[in-house]
Amino acid sequence: MTVVMCTRDPGAGPVLPFRALYGTRDGNLIFPLDLAFTSFNPDQMNPPGPPIMGANILDSGGNVIGTIASYDWPIAGGTVIPSVTANPTPAINLSAVFALPPGPPAQIPIPPGGAVPVQVTNMNGVVVIGTLQGFTTVPYLDFIHQIDVYQAQFDPPLFGEDHGLPVVLANDPSVLVGMVIVTQSNNGAINTFIARI
Repeated sequence: MTVVMCTRDPGAGPVLPFRALYGTRDGNLIFPLDLAFTSFNPDQMNPPGPPIMGANILDSGGNVIGTIASYDWPIAGGTVIPSVTANPTPAINLSAVFALPPGPPAQIPIPPGGAVPVQVTNMNGVVVIGTLQGFTTVPYLDFIHQIDVYQAQFDPPLFGEDHGLPVVLANDPSVLVGMVIVTQSNNGAINTFIARI
């Protein structure tokens, strides 16, 4: 599996940090939602509204690999699916990118008091091991939107450049758990939130 690092075309707003391409599904590219926004308060973007629709997605070499086609951000708040769908550029070869199953992965049962081993392969090709601690709902980007996620801890911790990486079971890498979507420090521990996308 090849990790493709991407950013949004600077013409659609401030240049964002690189994020990982989660994978391909039904001929589309799937990214973490924070690739789309220019700030962490999307409802107050200037100008208002979604200026990123149709924006180009660039890989780390500056090549256009797709254009943003859709994302979910209800104005009134509520639960969000924290991903962006992009139409791939026809000439781009994405055969080495992670092929996602047709729909969201099944929820992984976590035994009471137990921790389920999971892993990611980062952009340097290093496998990082973690454990699922539970399934929960957390605020996302502002106070009125939320996401349903696994809470996990990885050693070493995952950070912004790891957002978008696919997470799989450590004892069976053919089983997809979800996408690294955000990290948060809590009482000295770095929690990683994984969305079932």
